[in-house]
Amino acid sequence: MFGGSIAPAGQVAYSNQTWEWDGNDWTQMTPATSPPARDWSSMVYDPNSGSILLFAGRDSNNKPAGTYVPYNDTWKWDGVNWTQFFPATAPDVRHAHQLSFDKNLNKVLMTGGQRPGFTYNETWTWDGVNWTQLAPTTDFTARVFHATEFDDNRGVMVMHSGKNTSNNTLYNDTWEFDGSTWTQVDTTGPQYGWFPMVYDAVNQELLVQGGSTTFNHNASDGLSWSFGQGIWTDLGNSLPGALGSPVLSAQGALKSGEVVALTLANAASNATSGLFIGAANASAPFFGGTLVPSPNILIIIPTGASGGYILPGLYPAGVLAGIPLYFQSWVIDPTGPQGHTASNAITATTM
Repeated sequence: MFGGSIAPAGQVAYSNQTWEWDGNDWTQMTPATSPPARDWSSMVYDPNSGSILLFAGRDSNNKPAGTYVPYNDTWKWDGVNWTQFFPATAPDVRHAHQLSFDKNLNKVLMTGGQRPGFTYNETWTWDGVNWTQLAPTTDFTARVFHATEFDDNRGVMVMHSGKNTSNNTLYNDTWEFDGSTWTQVDTTGPQYGWFPMVYDAVNQELLVQGGSTTFNHNASDGLSWSFGQGIWTDLGNSLPGALGSPVLSAQGALKSGEVVALTLANAASNATSGLFIGAANASAPFFGGTLVPSPNILIIIPTGASGGYILPGLYPAGVLAGIPLYFQSWVIDPTGPQGHTASNAITATTM
């Protein structure tokens, strides 16, 4: 965390402090060099350099009311010190913009922001040395205080909401960037400014929480929203045993070269289990329960001491897209009422 306003309401004072969170506590860092104090900058982790990138912001310390010093400087934090870059090309001064890492481009993406009297709809990338302005076929509407995040599920950068400074309203639209153009995909989402958005890898969707519901950022509804459809759908139909119902879950897309991991939990330990995989939803009566997948494939997998298994692997090439596949585990459970249990069934469509 860097900078921000540290003054009581109605006063102006900005920080150049750097803090780190280790999962339990905050620690103030003491770098030899720091960016000037500011607020409304943006930071993002850049995996290419293994450091945090900071760009721009503003500082109105000791300035007349309504005025401030705008920045367009570029810095990185390596865990010990801040280092300023001096790129040959850089975006104009701005604040209230957004930085996110675009996995399609393998670069940091910068969008939007404003300077006195002007709001941007620009898209820029950072390659570790220089900034480059992109020329998308279609641009998003100029805005500030929006949120962007890469959706690993669908492989696109997503932008939501933000503030329209020309007519003092908040947007509720959603845009997607595929590396070459922006496409507006929704106009019914929450109408926010000043809010965070993150990718939830477990549920494979984007989440936004809180944020301002007024133009002057003085009210929040405190609600959480999700966007996007998870790859995997839980169909239920478990058969409980001595420990309750085994739980089958999965991560990853059914797409050539993607890592897919199936996880079984809450089953009998050190037991024999069978993973059924089918290309159809049979939902047939089966030993006191319901066998959801058509039994096209059966894989025998022993559960471990913890009562489950993890089955990772690369999804193979050559499978047609658009085919739903169904998965369900049945486990021998000698102490259970049936002598066996069944997990919930899950399904996903090949891509």
